[in-house]
Amino acid sequence: MFPGFVARVDDTPRLASDQAGRILFGVPHYARKRDLTEPAIVAALRQIGATVLINEHPDLIVGFRGQTFLFECKSPEKRNHKNLKTPSQVKLFEEWRGGPLHIVFSAAEALAIVTKERG
Repeated sequence: MFPGFVARVDDTPRLASDQAGRILFGVPHYARKRDLTEPAIVAALRQIGATVLINEHPDLIVGFRGQTFLFECKSPEKRNHKNLKTPSQVKLFEEWRGGPLHIVFSAAEALAIVTKERG
């Protein structure tokens, strides 16, 4: 399991959770700053009917039309930053053996990915 692997659905406690209502899949979650683009990305995905789990690493687990998408949300000003990923994100991207992990900077990018990558 990856460090800090935590998921929430609409901030409503589900399954086993800690005192703050976060679902715990791995080690305890410690508060961290969320990227400012994340709420708009989540809203846009939910508007088209996607299921969105707000997570730690990756930021979002998205289900849409029978497919699963993994997103790391980043603010647009970080697009050309040399340290785009945190050390734990670098580890996740290196060790992940599932489908692609996507870095998105806007709701439009996330929508393009989920609507384009259909089987």
